[in-house]
Amino acid sequence: MFPTFVAAHLVSTLVHMGNQSHRTQCCLNETYCISVDTDRYPDIFVPPSPSTAGPSLPPDSSNWATPELHTLPTFNQSKSPFLQGFQKNRFHGIDQIYRYLEAVMESSKLATLLNLGFTFESRPLLGLLISSRVRPDPRDPEAPPVVFIECGLHAREWIAPASCLLIIHHLVSQYDKDPDRTHSQVRRMIDDFEWRIFPCMNPDGYAYSMSVDRKWKKNRSKRPRDQLKPDGSQDNCTGVDLNRNFDTPLFCETPNLRDPCGPDYCGPQPFSELETKALRDHILGLRRARSRQTRIQFYFSVHSYAQLWIFPHGYRNATLSAEDRRRLENLSKGAVKEISKIRGGYGEWKYGNITQLMGYNGPGASTDWAFDTAKIFYSFAIELGPHSSVGENIGFTLSEQQIPRSATELWVGLKFCTLNY
Repeated sequence: MFPTFVAAHLVSTLVHMGNQSHRTQCCLNETYCISVDTDRYPDIFVPPSPSTAGPSLPPDSSNWATPELHTLPTFNQSKSPFLQGFQKNRFHGIDQIYRYLEAVMESSKLATLLNLGFTFESRPLLGLLISSRVRPDPRDPEAPPVVFIECGLHAREWIAPASCLLIIHHLVSQYDKDPDRTHSQVRRMIDDFEWRIFPCMNPDGYAYSMSVDRKWKKNRSKRPRDQLKPDGSQDNCTGVDLNRNFDTPLFCETPNLRDPCGPDYCGPQPFSELETKALRDHILGLRRARSRQTRIQFYFSVHSYAQLWIFPHGYRNATLSAEDRRRLENLSKGAVKEISKIRGGYGEWKYGNITQLMGYNGPGASTDWAFDTAKIFYSFAIELGPHSSVGENIGFTLSEQQIPRSATELWVGLKFCTLNY
């Protein structure tokens, strides 16, 4: 059964959007979606079952560690039969991810379900607020600072949503499991911060990657007819690279970013996409009433692959002040150092400036906008494993056996940053 929260919002959205959009969609589960094109006809979409095995990584000569998140304690799962049967180390479809978020909310006093809005195909953009305090007024000067984590902007990077689900589970389960250890690290992290985690910010593209094209990167918004191929087909001309759609200097500067049929298309203008608009509006709403300063202390954008802990800027000729560079480098260096202590990882992680480490000019990224415009001074992009040397055939198609290790590396880095800034 589809989650009641999501179902109610989808029904209301279908009614609301019917007069505004040429296409709406309601998904009962991962198998049956009813799509309504008001210019054409309704249809039933039955996707094939995804293959989640993926290629294996080359063997590592070192002894495999037992990852910190490999065996997780339970929290109050008795409230939810769904949680009792949920397999955490799997690549789940988007409806299962959303059911998991709702089940966590129902089973933990720490969690509140958040909905940022809806996508082109009418899927909700769901996440969790995790806090040990009564949910505060975002404008309250005494409200706690926020750790904001968005995952899965790129559809094919399945390891990002899977790892972020494990981060959610670890935060909630460790806090509830050990209520009397007032000095434990997890309790400090939740008592000192308000966590807002969105495990899949591109649900349309993610669903398409699972059911049709494993290496699909963009979202699934449709382009105007004047941007189609000469034969009128959409093909790869569907969608926008969401991590090139944020309003930064040099937006859409290079030819590859302006190609609607390419995988890196930046969109017709900044924030043209429902997903990026929703992120922008939510983030800018988290400002204190009097000072108008952001409540967000940390912004993490989780991707794969390359094993990088990187900070602004991703566009050329940008400069950081000496103080900003020092703060960002110190935390990045510490996070990578902690990750390196995990035996059995993928190998060496690196840290530094996005442009220098990635080796290309990539304006329009969420972390640059968060740093420049939203004034979130601890803004990081995290490229999970494996190492860039393995190539795309392995890098984007990890097997499920790699989820615990990737989640552990992410967790260790997040923990270092939030406890040592």
